[in-house]
Amino acid sequence: GQGRSSQDMNAVHRPKPVDDRSIYCDLQHEKAVLGVMLLHPEAIDYGIKRLATTDFFDDTHQVLFAAIAKARSDKLPLASSRDVTNAIYRLGLVAKGGPVSAQYLAELGQEGAVYWHFEYQVDSILRYSRIRKQSLILSECLQKIVDGVEDIESINKEVLRRTRANADRHAVRVRRINEVAEEAFNRIVESRTKGEVPTLPTGLHSLDQIISGIGRGELTILA
Repeated sequence: GQGRSSQDMNAVHRPKPVDDRSIYCDLQHEKAVLGVMLLHPEAIDYGIKRLATTDFFDDTHQVLFAAIAKARSDKLPLASSRDVTNAIYRLGLVAKGGPVSAQYLAELGQEGAVYWHFEYQVDSILRYSRIRKQSLILSECLQKIVDGVEDIESINKEVLRRTRANADRHAVRVRRINEVAEEAFNRIVESRTKGEVPTLPTGLHSLDQIISGIGRGELTILA
C-alpha cells in the first residue's frame, strides 16, 4: 500500500456545514455505501451505474465517489479492497492537505462491513437526492415569480418539466421477489463456503453458520 504520514492519520473529516437542505440526507447511508465499495470491489459497478457524484450530500463523499468512478474508468486494478484504497491514494485524495484522511477511510471501511443492505442504502441516497433537487427546482421557480422574470403559466410548465425529469432520473427499480431471494441465498452459500459471515457475528460459530450472523436493521428472535 501507499505510505501514510502522521499528518494524514491525524487529519479530521469535517462534514459539510448544516444548511436548510441537510435534513434531506442520510450521511450514515452515504458512508455505508462508500464503505461497501471500498471493501467489496464487486459492488463498484452497481454503485456507479445507479448513482452520480451529485447524489451525495457530503462534499468528501462526493470526492471519494468521483475518485472510485475515475479509477474504474481509467481501468486501474480494483480486484481487492487494497486495490481500491491504493487507487484513492494514487489519485492524491489522501495526500497532505487532501480532502480525505486515512482515519476517515478506515471509518468508512467499518461502515461498509455489512454488504446485504447495499442496494437499499443506494436507493435511500437516491430518494434524498431527488427530494433535495425537487426542493431546489421549486425554490428557483418561486424566486422567478417573486422577481417577475416569467409569467406563472410558463413557470408552472417549467416546474412540471424539471420535476418529471428529476423523478425519472431517480426512479427506483422494482425487483421480483424470486430475484432478491436467489441473490440472498447465493450470498449465504458463498459466505459459508468461505467460512465468512458478512454480518455481525454472535460469537457462537455454530449459530452464525445457521443464521449467517445478525444483519443491520434486522430483528432476530431465537426461540
